Amino acid sequence: MDEDWQGYKRLHHVWAHIETKNAKFYVHEDGTEEGIANRLLSVGVPKERIVLALDAPNLRAESGFAPA
Repeated sequence: MDEDWQGYKRLHHVWAHIETKNAKFYVHEDGTEEGIANRLLSVGVPKERIVLALDAPNLRAESGFAPA
């Protein structure tokens, strides 16, 4: 997460947002170089337990990961 001020305006950016729900990992935001889903796969989490929530629901089925 980055936080800063530009004059009176607060700048706030979340680089990664992951939620666990119903025994699945929902990736809402991923600004990492490696990719959170790739890292989860590398430690043994199956694709069926990873939801790319940053994609529209109608596109998730095509990703190879869990649609929801």
